[in-house]
Amino acid sequence: MNKFKLMDEVSATDQEDIPKTIEKLFRSALDRTLMDLDDGALEPAFQAMALAPNDPEILCKGASILCRRGRGLQMAEEIYARVLAIDPNYPLALNQLALLSTAHGKYSEAVEYSERLIALPEHRRPLTLLLASRALRLNGNLEESKVYLREIVDSIDTRNHSTAVRDPACLKPVAAYLGGWEDEAEQAMRDICCVDGEGVYFRNPDLYPVSIAEQLTQLRKVTEGRDVCIFGGGPSIKSIAEQAPLLARDGLVHLVINNFAIIASDILAPVGARMSIACFSHPQVLIKNAVQLKALLEQPYPTMAMLSSFATGKSAGRPEVEFLGDHEEQIFGFRTDNQLPPTPRYPLRFPDINTFLLALCAVVLGKPRRVFLFGFDQRVEDDDPSKDSGLYYKELDERYHAQDRSDPILRQHVRDWVRWDAIQVNEVSVVTLRMLSLMFNIELPMIFNVCPDSALEGFPKIDVNKFAEIVAQ
Repeated sequence: MNKFKLMDEVSATDQEDIPKTIEKLFRSALDRTLMDLDDGALEPAFQAMALAPNDPEILCKGASILCRRGRGLQMAEEIYARVLAIDPNYPLALNQLALLSTAHGKYSEAVEYSERLIALPEHRRPLTLLLASRALRLNGNLEESKVYLREIVDSIDTRNHSTAVRDPACLKPVAAYLGGWEDEAEQAMRDICCVDGEGVYFRNPDLYPVSIAEQLTQLRKVTEGRDVCIFGGGPSIKSIAEQAPLLARDGLVHLVINNFAIIASDILAPVGARMSIACFSHPQVLIKNAVQLKALLEQPYPTMAMLSSFATGKSAGRPEVEFLGDHEEQIFGFRTDNQLPPTPRYPLRFPDINTFLLALCAVVLGKPRRVFLFGFDQRVEDDDPSKDSGLYYKELDERYHAQDRSDPILRQHVRDWVRWDAIQVNEVSVVTLRMLSLMFNIELPMIFNVCPDSALEGFPKIDVNKFAEIVAQ
């Protein structure tokens, strides 16, 4: 169906209250895309946009919902472009097209959209300057990129702690780090995270109903002084799967994210290794893995569930997750309000980029000895839909969330988003972890990425043989 044709032709004259109808349709689309995997979940969004085909605000809201589906991204770009045809300076459309162009590797277009955005005086601010700087850097314009980074650094004063803990002050150390100005980055982080040289953080009971100190105590019962292995889903998992007995060594704690069943059943269990932690940031993934998570939390040894407030809030009331109420002391809760590093005002707000970074932020607070990353390739090489591990390890396994991975549109979406995740993680991970270490007065552990050709930067890259050598020490 041609959705633009639909928007042009559908008449809304028979609607008694178009704004209420649009609001109801958007609510339906938001609810359905949260839990439904089929693309039919997007249909209410198209219906809503059809009722206001020339309203930039409605079109942008609909496009944002389409972005929840890989198949909807191209249509979202077309809708944002439609908005610019109506209003060439519509800020949200410029912002989103800059982001989508970057995610899809169209860096010159990202430069165009982001520079049009910051040319609007009221929208020239740290977040949009970072957007433009990123586009320029990825497009190969390194010196121009640094000009914007310098503007961010110079525009944010972190010397007063009461203002330094407020957004977007935490962008100052990010910009300084990306610009290569390490001393300025360190000073800004200390300004934000410390008072009189000591790390501080505040607990807002409305945001963190459970004591942060108590959560840390429970987490450290599982992780403190031990080596933590975090498992992603990249094809490089195969290398450790072929030497799985290494994972059965004493002193290793295993943490799994979205591919819970595959790692636990196919790699750990056959060699007598056991799962200790699971981390979920999306309600759909939490519900899908509820049975296995319940079994994990009922084990006789120390276990934890790391869960975002988004996952628990949106799944609340579902019978699948009722068991969580019986295991409150085993839940480490964190927030995912935006993609900024944490601050003393929001100490457990981790950058909402991907579940890997969320899990890593939580793990380092558990004071582990070392951390090892498996399956975080963050790149797709030699993609072949006929193979079982082009995008993910055992990607055709039915235990993954249902998607037709033979669909070239979806495969391209995964390739683009894996690269996009790596770009964002590389920008903020070093600063984020350092700020956590300052706030909570902890030493960061060594973090090893057991994937020699991973696209992630900031962590030493080793192979499985080196992993075996390190844990044997």
